[in-house]
Amino acid sequence: MADPNNGVRLFAGGKGGGGGAGYSSGPGAAGGSGGGGGGGSLSSTSGGTTNVFGQGNIGGNGTNTPSTAAAGGGGGGAGAPGGNADGTGYAGNGGDGKSSAFSGVLTWYGGGGGGACSTNNSSCRGLGGIGGGVRGGSLGNACSNGVANTGGGAGGGYDDGATGGSGVIIVRYVTPLSVSVTNPSGAYAQGATIQAQSSVRSGTTTSFTVTYYTNSGVNVAGGYGSAGSGNLGQPAPGVYHIYATVIDEASKTATSVTNTFCVVPAGLPASGGDVIYTTNLNGKTYGVHIFTKVGANNFVANMQIAADYLVLGGGGGGGAMSGGGGGNVVLGTNMVLGAGSFAVVVGDGGASFGYTVAAASGSTSSFTNILARGGAAGSSTTGAGGASTNIIFGVTNGFSGGSYYTTGPNRAGGGGAGSAQIGVNASANTGGNGGTGVVSSITGVTTSYGGGGGGGAEKVSALATRGSGGAGGGGSGEANYTGYGSPNWYTAPTPGADNTGGGGGGAGGTYGVSASQNATKGGSGLVVIRYEIVPPKGTVIMMR
Repeated sequence: MADPNNGVRLFAGGKGGGGGAGYSSGPGAAGGSGGGGGGGSLSSTSGGTTNVFGQGNIGGNGTNTPSTAAAGGGGGGAGAPGGNADGTGYAGNGGDGKSSAFSGVLTWYGGGGGGACSTNNSSCRGLGGIGGGVRGGSLGNACSNGVANTGGGAGGGYDDGATGGSGVIIVRYVTPLSVSVTNPSGAYAQGATIQAQSSVRSGTTTSFTVTYYTNSGVNVAGGYGSAGSGNLGQPAPGVYHIYATVIDEASKTATSVTNTFCVVPAGLPASGGDVIYTTNLNGKTYGVHIFTKVGANNFVANMQIAADYLVLGGGGGGGAMSGGGGGNVVLGTNMVLGAGSFAVVVGDGGASFGYTVAAASGSTSSFTNILARGGAAGSSTTGAGGASTNIIFGVTNGFSGGSYYTTGPNRAGGGGAGSAQIGVNASANTGGNGGTGVVSSITGVTTSYGGGGGGGAEKVSALATRGSGGAGGGGSGEANYTGYGSPNWYTAPTPGADNTGGGGGGAGGTYGVSASQNATKGGSGLVVIRYEIVPPKGTVIMMR
């Protein structure tokens, strides 16, 4: 569609309006490209002058007799001089600025600030001029700065003046004609009707014709007022390329870059879980099967495939002040599977029971013989965070939980380890943060998995600081205010997020009146299986 901004760009940085004068000072200073400040102090009644470039208008004159009812003149605006004080204690108004629609929106700029008065009657203050000028002050009413990016003048003040608003520079230019294909892209199931769409930018016309070129066997041309679209029909399975050209009423032309999309054959190479399609920057298309249901599942390969996988165990439960460890993560690539059914198990997060019973570690997830064990529970005896591990393409890395701060009544638990980082040690009345999890883009979206849970904490004099959960679904710990009397406040912990393997947040302390003393469950695990979808033999790949 056509660009609604017509190529307008805004850059702040012009000169501001004049500053307002104080009751006991001289007239306000001139703005960089606006009018002068208003006069009317005990020392001077003269209005401010135009600036050194002779731009703008002069400020209005004020009065200082009687001295108990002195009033200032209004600041000059870009379009009109400032108003004079009326001699009865009422200040002059700021001069109006000038309007412009150069940016595409009618806007006023360069209004003068209103003058101030010396009584506590708020109605005696001068009004700001149109274009960012603001009202003056009075006894008991402070003045204000001019509006930013309008060059508006500040209001005069009873004691001290204020700052004029900053200016603005507007640069406008004609947008060159351009076109981009917005659809299709990515992957489509066989039999889907695919609609081509484009976006056109033009600063000179709203009438143009878009033509699409694709190797799907369909060329579609049509004239459109703001966007081009065409029915590409139902292309056969394969990988395709599409680009568009545009010609406007002045016969100017432009060509888009080429998009890649694919059509996935009916009867996928495999089934099971939630299936999505992704296309990477190299134009490869993948079928991605995501298993989120806790318990037993099945992945069925209808033919031989080479699979990449992510297997994530459940997060450990939060313990007595300690965060649970993030679920273990196992990443692998190019596992060759023949046609058949393969067992998939998604492990649940470990349960948590606060101070009464030891928390549980997360359950193991598996894909065939690939095992990802659950994160370790936060300790209910030592206050240390749970541990975690990753196995990345055959290399094993282990991470420990953070340590416990033992001195009561300001105890705190260690953060649970993430699948990619150790948990943070606790300090006085501050729980340790959970470690971060492994980052993967196997689903087509960059995501963290297996974050550690944050440690809980207690404090007598104020609310303690709880540990935050690590990136990858880790829950935050509990924060207690365990004072020796009522009320007893706390911030409840949060559980690990399901299907991230995040560790649960640890419970708070037990000193003084009992708080919630809660801890939270770990998040459930996940299994992701990905394989490349190869175009059928004989597919022709065309590039323009």
